[in-house]
Amino acid sequence: GRGLGGALVWSVVAMGRKVRPAGGGRCAACVASLLTGVTAIALASTLYLLLVSVSSPSVAGPPTTHPHHGPDEFFSLRGSNITALLHQAARGAFGESSEGEVKAQLGEALRRVEDVETALQAALHRIAAVEQVQEQSPALTSPASSSSSAATTTTNPAASGQVKASPRRLSPRGSAIGPALGKTWPPMWERPHKPEKDAIFGLALGYRLVDFERFVGSLRKTGFDGDIVLATSPELDPKIVEFLKAADCIVYPLFATCADKLKCTLDRWFHLPDEVERHGGDAVSSSPYLPMAIIRHYLYLNWLQNYEPSSFIYVFDFRDTVFQRDPFLDVDRSSDKDLYLFAEHYPFKTIGTCTFNGGWIADCIGGSERDRIYNQSVICSGSILGTRQGLEQFELRLLQEVDSLRCHLNPTSNGFSKAAGVTRGFRGGVESDQGYTNWLYHTGRLRNSGINALLYPRGYGPVNTVGALNGKKHGYPIGPLGSFYHLRDEQGFVLNEDHSRSATVHQWDRFYQELVPFIDKELRCGVACLSRLA
Repeated sequence: GRGLGGALVWSVVAMGRKVRPAGGGRCAACVASLLTGVTAIALASTLYLLLVSVSSPSVAGPPTTHPHHGPDEFFSLRGSNITALLHQAARGAFGESSEGEVKAQLGEALRRVEDVETALQAALHRIAAVEQVQEQSPALTSPASSSSSAATTTTNPAASGQVKASPRRLSPRGSAIGPALGKTWPPMWERPHKPEKDAIFGLALGYRLVDFERFVGSLRKTGFDGDIVLATSPELDPKIVEFLKAADCIVYPLFATCADKLKCTLDRWFHLPDEVERHGGDAVSSSPYLPMAIIRHYLYLNWLQNYEPSSFIYVFDFRDTVFQRDPFLDVDRSSDKDLYLFAEHYPFKTIGTCTFNGGWIADCIGGSERDRIYNQSVICSGSILGTRQGLEQFELRLLQEVDSLRCHLNPTSNGFSKAAGVTRGFRGGVESDQGYTNWLYHTGRLRNSGINALLYPRGYGPVNTVGALNGKKHGYPIGPLGSFYHLRDEQGFVLNEDHSRSATVHQWDRFYQELVPFIDKELRCGVACLSRLA
């Protein structure tokens, strides 16, 4: 079935590519060729539906064919749209439209054919993942697969010892984030977690090979031998797969349906036994959708269950983070702190003077809450370190507020920023985890929850978040990290305030032209580099 599906995918694309207008002329034969391609699309659509119906009856929820759309849109709406475009192009080919219109119509039809190709490839990959889950968890079934509740069986991985259960419930309202954590999709290839090791978590969707070589490669180049755990698109370039395997990464496929980055739902990420009947087995929050910046915290919370209390774990933004030294070497394991946060440059950026950070709090919780912490430094949620327990407590507390306040569902006026001359609103509400993080820490709510947190100023500790040093709205003089701030040594490494080399450089891309030659020469590490390290 997958082989036939793949053949149909490529036949559709091959037919579609025949219709690229050559030399600007009209071509009725080309239109006819693409009409043949539409027939192949219809056949491929039928194949897809058949494959899904026979391959995934025991897993809750319909598969998602594309990170932004469901199968109905791709195989009904898209198909009809392609047909309509081809009819328009056909009329143009016989003299009813201008040459430019014909080109545009054929080009758009081709793009939609390529969308269908992407959708079918995703469907085939998803079917393979479903088969893998069924092989590993034959007892896991969906209420939708049986008309009788007595015939429906679910397995609680926490109870059976497959996954460590969280000792706390997230929400007193009993939303889908309340029950013990359930079974996730397996990693994309066999690579077990090392429970006694330290780990670094990240969300790595839509990035290039070079981005993986900078983040993962520079980390392995420091000598770090713990776990690197990532969530990626299910469809990865083979070269990225080769690299991630060489780097000994644990990679989970992230199946999500997104209207945009602010409105996403996870498809069958958690199987929550207590909620499958109420939510169909798919929901991870009481919210109908979540921003990807929030979704990642559900992933982190689940991954934490694989580690011992002695482990320390970082969560990092992916694209703009590189490593110059092992980031765990500077961790004081004898400290009574269980959570470490890292500030952006103060006083260049404060809660009140930054329209984004102040706005996330004002529009989510209220202007009075923003004003309470107006002069506090900005904590970056893209780099957090904790013990297993400390980070788990933080994630639970953060997600409680997300589930309670649900700020991402409310339209925002962004009125907080009128004084700065900024009047645009955020689409779809407050999307950032950073607003919650700053509010919870600076108002003492983390401390009152029993979390013993330490906030490092910029330039101190194992993470150096440099972005605000190149900000333009705060009114301070700015310049290069090296010649102006004197925060680079003779070899080019970025320095802390005490002129030691920073273990981790976050937001390095704000100094892209200055730093990228050094990073790609000294820090970046690809497959060949990794083989030399082994």
